[in-house]
Amino acid sequence: MTQENVYSFTVKDWKGQDVSLSSYRGKVLLIVNTATRCGFTPQYEELEALYERHLGQGFEILDFPCNQFGQQAPGTAEEIQSFCKLNYKTAFPQFAKIDVNGEQAAPLFRFLTANTTFQGFPPDGKIAPILEKMLAEKDPDYAKSSDIKWNFTKFLVGRDGRIVRRFEPTASLADVEAAVVEQLGKTGDDAACSGVPTHEMPRILGHRGTAEVFTENGILAFRYALEHGVTGFETDFHLSADNEVIVMHDNNIRRTTTGEGEVETMTVAELKQFKLKNSDETIPTADELFSLFDSLNGFYIELEMKAHYGELYSPERMDIYLDKLYAAANAHLSHGEFMFTSFDSAVLKRMKERHPDAKIGRISGALTPEGLDEAIRLGCYCIAPTYDGTPKSLVDQAKAAGLKVNLWHSETLELWKRIRDMGADVSTNNHPVAVLQAIRENGLV
Repeated sequence: MTQENVYSFTVKDWKGQDVSLSSYRGKVLLIVNTATRCGFTPQYEELEALYERHLGQGFEILDFPCNQFGQQAPGTAEEIQSFCKLNYKTAFPQFAKIDVNGEQAAPLFRFLTANTTFQGFPPDGKIAPILEKMLAEKDPDYAKSSDIKWNFTKFLVGRDGRIVRRFEPTASLADVEAAVVEQLGKTGDDAACSGVPTHEMPRILGHRGTAEVFTENGILAFRYALEHGVTGFETDFHLSADNEVIVMHDNNIRRTTTGEGEVETMTVAELKQFKLKNSDETIPTADELFSLFDSLNGFYIELEMKAHYGELYSPERMDIYLDKLYAAANAHLSHGEFMFTSFDSAVLKRMKERHPDAKIGRISGALTPEGLDEAIRLGCYCIAPTYDGTPKSLVDQAKAAGLKVNLWHSETLELWKRIRDMGADVSTNNHPVAVLQAIRENGLV
């Protein structure tokens, strides 16, 4: 079968974790082979500026360091990442160092070069003649192959995952941006014609990832949901005895794992002795789960804080919990939207005191006027009342006050429709993949 788009490829991020390019479905991509000691390395600054200008429009730059051209990308993945962050403050996703030509070329780049041609270096008045002379001395016929010629060759991929255009290193970044803008403008009818999914409204939030195939709150559950197009989630966190943030809903691990015990009384090492019941994996930490999102954007995650002041959480320990959860989220989730939620107003208030920029959300039963007033008083970004018992008039008041509304749960297509008609922005769902598939099959996206 002939390969038509980039979505079937899986690559390694700079930490060595697998990333499916299907997670970028519907986005415009600029795929670049880079180097840190090249005459073109300052392009990092222009690329970051390009990225910042168009990130919110569904644009991503995928950075693949390569050491094949003049040995100009030495160092480990960690050293390259550090160099780019320190010198150019890059925020776009960076991947593991690869070969782009030859027998060891990464499959993605074999696909890119097999489906494009080299049409010469656009004149830049300086470097283009040097490259032409150097390459011709090594191979007089260099221009006849579609191999990548040098660092910072760029491939523009449209929202349907198909290659749009190839840019050689000397191409003007202004020309690159013009082509990016053109592709970003292909939405609406253009996107529908190319089979690109658009956002369902209200957005479905996979509850604890999803328990449709794997155990809830495990990495496999979240990965399964992501691979099937779910872009929103709600999940839960406790603090271990040795002060690590743990992904778990219940206070006791017995329901979802092969072990038993209170999360707060066990160390990470003790928790890791047990497996999730329907998944061959251990209980994840917040950092382990959040790393799934390092190379994604456009997602929405509600992070439920399960801690409550009392015997297990003194004021000092609560601050440790809040600070660690806040730090982990900001380290990994900055390319999406995330907020810290709780049933407990005291916990929400303390998170806002320690981190004024944190988005917080109040979870509750059926929404009442008093509950809405409390959310506004706390400075909430969102509220999450139950669908059952919540009047539409209060949903309208909440939205008029600038709050996002999550009505839970939308377990079936019919319930999702009712929640849509209530005006909710998002809706937590225990069967996100099945309901999202039904939404798409019924043309409701």
